Amino acid sequence: MRIDELDTPALWADLGVMERNLSRMAEYCRSHGLGLRPHIKTHKTPELARRQLELGALGITCAKVTEAEVMSGCGCEEILLAYPVWGEHKWPRLAALAGQVKLTVATDSLEHARALAAGLGPPAGRLSLLVEVDVGLGRCGLPIDGRLAETVALIAQTGIPVRGLMFYPGQIRSTDSRAIAALGERIAAAADSFLRAGVEPGVVSGGSTPTAFCSHLQQGLTEIRPGTYIFNDCNTVHTGAVGWEDCALKVRCRVVSTSQP
Repeated sequence: MRIDELDTPALWADLGVMERNLSRMAEYCRSHGLGLRPHIKTHKTPELARRQLELGALGITCAKVTEAEVMSGCGCEEILLAYPVWGEHKWPRLAALAGQVKLTVATDSLEHARALAAGLGPPAGRLSLLVEVDVGLGRCGLPIDGRLAETVALIAQTGIPVRGLMFYPGQIRSTDSRAIAALGERIAAAADSFLRAGVEPGVVSGGSTPTAFCSHLQQGLTEIRPGTYIFNDCNTVHTGAVGWEDCALKVRCRVVSTSQP
């Protein structure tokens, strides 16, 4: 079947472009000594997650426990849940998942970390935490201020190992050097707070698709979590990070009326 024979609307991917996008990001991370932990929210497809791992990703990032359960069954042995998991219906499933894969969960409050430790009980020792800090988006994350060190120290006392910190620079929609420099300063300040709390930030996890190829300019960063890069989209093009030729996912639709000029 040819593309122009598909019924509409039809969603399709140019696999050649997709493969080029995957390879480009993987090579960038290799050349700069960065770990790649792609967010699968863009594709939610085990076969594509497996391809990312084949190209060198150290693990994947998921948004929900249910996503992580599916991905654990396709050979993904290291998973980060990038949002705080809360609720008595989710904790038993999280505990079971922690027995199957190397699992890390994001937290951005002492209340959540304590509830998570209590809700999981002994299995809590099988997973680890990344403490999220807010680098300017204002969505999730602890403020990088004078209270951060104390909060991190208290989170570390819950009994769940803290591997390091994470952030999401979603407010940066360009590759402007000043914005990237300011981001680096916030990351350094956060890492310093962790050290003062007695917690070694062995993992400093960040990145977004628009800022991904500037990640080597952010001192101390150990891994990035881009997601959209597998297909790219209009937003990514408008940030200047990629061109239209790098957009792999397309929608074919039919014009059914031209009654208006």
